[in-house]
This record gives sequence, structure tokens and C-alpha cells, in this order.
Amino acid sequence: MAEASVIGVKHLFRFETLINVLESENSTVVEFLEAVELLRAEFPEVRPWLSWWILPGNSSMIFPAMQTMPAELRAKLPNSTNASESGHWLLYRAVGHGFDLWEGIRCLYRFRREAEMLYAAITAGQVDAKCQGTKPRPKSRINWHENNGRAPDTRERLATIQKIEDEFNARNLTLNDAERWKACNSAPPFPNATPPPLINSTPPTPLMLQSYKWEANSCFIDAPLETYFRAFIAMGDGVRGDLLRKIRADAPNTGLRDVFEHLWLRGLLSGAIIAPKSTAQPSKEKLGHALVAGQLNVMRLISTKWDGGEFTPGMPGCSRTWLNQMITMDTTKGIEKYFGIVHTLRYTCVAAHSTAQVHTEISVENGMHHGDVFLAHHHLPVGSYTPSLSDYLTHSIPRERHGTSLANTWYPLHLLAEPIRCSHSSCNAGETTLTSISTGWPLILRIDPIIRSCNMAFDADMQDMFCPLPLNLGDVEYTLIARVLYIGPKSVDSIGHYLTKTRVKNNTYLYNDLQHGGSLNELGPLHLLEDHDPNTSFVVYLRTSRASKTSRTVAEINTDFEQIPVRPRVTIEITDDDDEIAQMLIDGATSPWRGATRSLTWGDLPTRLPHLLRPRSTM
Repeated sequence: MAEASVIGVKHLFRFETLINVLESENSTVVEFLEAVELLRAEFPEVRPWLSWWILPGNSSMIFPAMQTMPAELRAKLPNSTNASESGHWLLYRAVGHGFDLWEGIRCLYRFRREAEMLYAAITAGQVDAKCQGTKPRPKSRINWHENNGRAPDTRERLATIQKIEDEFNARNLTLNDAERWKACNSAPPFPNATPPPLINSTPPTPLMLQSYKWEANSCFIDAPLETYFRAFIAMGDGVRGDLLRKIRADAPNTGLRDVFEHLWLRGLLSGAIIAPKSTAQPSKEKLGHALVAGQLNVMRLISTKWDGGEFTPGMPGCSRTWLNQMITMDTTKGIEKYFGIVHTLRYTCVAAHSTAQVHTEISVENGMHHGDVFLAHHHLPVGSYTPSLSDYLTHSIPRERHGTSLANTWYPLHLLAEPIRCSHSSCNAGETTLTSISTGWPLILRIDPIIRSCNMAFDADMQDMFCPLPLNLGDVEYTLIARVLYIGPKSVDSIGHYLTKTRVKNNTYLYNDLQHGGSLNELGPLHLLEDHDPNTSFVVYLRTSRASKTSRTVAEINTDFEQIPVRPRVTIEITDDDDEIAQMLIDGATSPWRGATRSLTWGDLPTRLPHLLRPRSTM
């Protein structure tokens, strides 16, 4: 603050003397206020700055004379304590960030409603108050960070990240600038996206089967990269070109573009993609460098952008978390629609005017909701015993996520939607009524077909969803591309490993970055890909139809919703090692939503116990 342009060199000593009075441990309140008045009078340029810091909430944090906390208690606080940042955290938890005004107000309202419901549940005795706030952390076998709560070793972390940057740049320089530019900007300029062609029976070449080699717990990166690469090359040229142009235009400086440019380059160097305008030809050497560079780049993005500086290369991680961050961080809603489900609410007034309102949430990660699983079983065709994803998605209830924590409560959208005024300027009918909800289906659909139970009895009879090779949702058609598997740790001292079963041409292949030098190994015919596997983490489908929307009337949705039985209240047994996740699950599962007298139904529970970026994952 003591700049020559503001204070003046000849007044610097006087300014610092007064500041020392403010910061002194020995200053009294009277001396502090006198110094403030002298600063106001002698240095008018600092009045705005001073007015901010002497506010009661701020002055008590940094000025000893204004502190209300006993000195002996304050001495026990760690040096990293920052009350201001704690306040920021609460604000961000309530409203998020990066929104416009109306979305921020909406999030703040939902946060307030969530807090009120939690308070009501505590006062009604439905939630134990001692479970809220500070409580002893359970013992965990996980070593979350070597610093164990201390400030990070910034110099060492920056050196590690710089090492990744240098290695990535060295690998990336195997193509010169001209070659890289032509390779990454040679998508054919098709004017309209067309469905992909039928997968041909030409055997894949060794280069097409070469993938990433395991490097320092990289399987949580390698398996998703392989999965999205197979979806990427299965697209038709027109669809792929349209997607690349959209990403380059709307998300030019994002990790999403980096990853898809890598997939494009890998396709060219492996021969899986033919682009007449590209100078990049299939090359084993250049493909090897590109694979290492792509792997390192994702590690770099997680370390520097996606994980808030907590991830260090070599740490285990969760495959789904970084995929979510790749799709949503610094991108647009238009980009997210390629990867997530979005609902559109259609209202009608008494004059038959129609008004459409696109819901703000786009679901890029989808799992099994217990109420919708019941509906899938309820609507099973005669003679069928196992519900499929088609049954599940056809009858699933459109929902809105409530809660800003990782474990959320998903409320029926048709019951939460409030009437809006007719958008037609000449209409005097007033408010409208919600009549239908349409669903926009993404180009790449990622969904977890496994039921993640909360140790509740009703889950015992629920079967995981069958994932058919062709997935039909009315006029919308998908084909199954890959299934990412997570093999859990064999002992308390080990960690798990990610694999991928994927479609290559007309056969099923297994990708294990620890085996065969990173090459895919043929398993057999395609039906092996759709066979149920309890180790499934998620499956990926590629949309093959031009149609991308389905629609249901509110009456149809409500008929399905009324079929979901009321579930008796149960005690939820939390078994996760992470205390924070346990608390968020309690928060999400115990919030009433249809009024104080209504019992919670199956539809009230969180969709799943989510994965963090570094729980028990990776080889």
C-alpha cells in the first residue's frame, strides 16, 4: 500500500508509524482509533482501503486491538487459519461461482431452503444434531497428503509440475509446429452432422490397438482416455468434425480442447482416422510420443487446473471426477450438451400459447436412482427378468439436484417447477401450466448402471441395469462403446485398478495399461461387452441417430412417479472412510421435501455415494 504515488516518499515514515500502531499487539482500542483518525486526516487517498479493513468483521481478524478472541486461544490457532477464506468458502458453497446474477440468486435460494430443511429435521428429531458441525474424524487408512494439514510445500510442488510441463513439451515437439497445426486443424468441413457409418469388419492394425502404458498410477487417466478415444473414432466424419469445430470455437483455451485435440492427433497417427488434408501419417514412433504426451497433459491439467492444486502426479485418482471437470470447467452450456442430459420444460397458458424453458442443470454424470430403478422393474416386459438401461431411461423421472455437496438429493422436476407468465406479448391469460418435459440426449452418454446401495433392505431385490449393445429411447438410438471397470484393492495396504472393455470394429477388446505394453487384447465377440460385470464403474454410449430428443407429458411422468412406493424411515449406516463424505450423505438423505408430514420415498435418496478424485482408485 505504501506506494510513492499514493503516500509520497517524504511521508512514508509517518505512514508506517501509524500502521505499526494498528498492527501492534500492545496498542489499546483508544490508541487504535486515534491512529485510524490520523490516517484518515493525513492520508485521504487511503480512506477507501482503510474503511474496508476497519469494518467489524475485518478488523477483528487482522488488528490485535480489535480482536475479541482471548489471546491464549488465538495463540493455539494454526498459522494457516484464515477466517476470510472460510467466509468465501461458505459463499461459494451456497451460490457457486461463474454464474450470472439470476443463477446466483437461484442457488442462494436453494441453499437457504436446504439449510431450513436441515434445521427443521434437527428440531423434529429426525437428524441427530451432534452429527452436524465439528465431530471427531474417524480413523482412515488413507494418507490424504504428506503434509497432514500443514501448508503445502509450494516449491517442491511447483518443481514437480514444472517437470511434467517440461516432459510434456519435449514429447509434444516430436511434431514441428506446421505439422501439428495441420494435423489438429484438418477436420473435413462437413456442413451438417451425419450419423456415423456402420462399423466395418476390417481387422484393426497394431497401431490402432496401441494405447497408453501405465506410469505412476495413471490407470484412472488411461482407461477413460481409451474409452473416449473409441467413442471419438466411432463417430462419422461429419459428427466428429462438427464436435471439434464446436469445441475449438466455444472452448478454445480449455482442458477439454487439449484432450480432444490429442484424440484427433492419435487417430491420425494410428490410422484410425483418415483426413485427406492432414500431413500426419501413421507412425509408430510419433504415435508413441503422442500417447505419452496425452497422458502427461491430463496429469498436468489435473495438477494445475482441475484439482485445485492438491493432486500430485503418482497419486491415485478417480476416473469420473476428472472427466466431470474436463467437461464443465471453463466450458459453455452448448459444449456440455454434447456430454450431458438436459431437460426442457414446456408451459401452456389457457390461450394455448406454448412457452419453453431450458432447465439450467446439465447432468454429465448419471447413475442409478433408486426410485427409477423400481420403475424399470415395474415396467419390465412380460417374460423379461432383468431391466435394461432402455427401461430405466424411458421411465426415469426428470429430477433437479438439490444441495451443493457431492452427495445430493434429487427432487422430481415436475413437482418443483413453478408457473411462469406466458411469453407472448399479446397474451392476457397470465400464468401458464407445465404440460410436458422433453429430454435432450447427448452425443456421448456416460452412465453408471450399478446400484450403489446405502445398506438398505429394499436394495437386496434390485438388479443392476443390463447394458444392451443398441440402446433405443424412442427415436433416439445409441450404441455401446465401452465399459470402464474398477477392480477394488485386494488388501488394506493396496489400491485398485481401472480397466476398459471396449468395442473395436466388431469385437470386444480388453485394455489393461499394465499388460501387453499398453496394447488392447481381443476377448471375443461383441456380446461380451454387454454382459453384466459387477466391477463396472460406468459405461459409455455413442448416439447414432439424428434424433436427440424425447418428450413426455406431465401426466405420464406423474403416473410413473405415483408408482414409486413410500419407503419407511431407516437408519442410514455410513461405512465410508471419509468423514466429509459421510456427513454429506447424511445431509442429502435426511432433507424432507414434500412437507413435514410426508415420509421420504425412494426418490428422496441421493443417486449414489460419489467418488472423490483420490479415494481408493488406481493401480
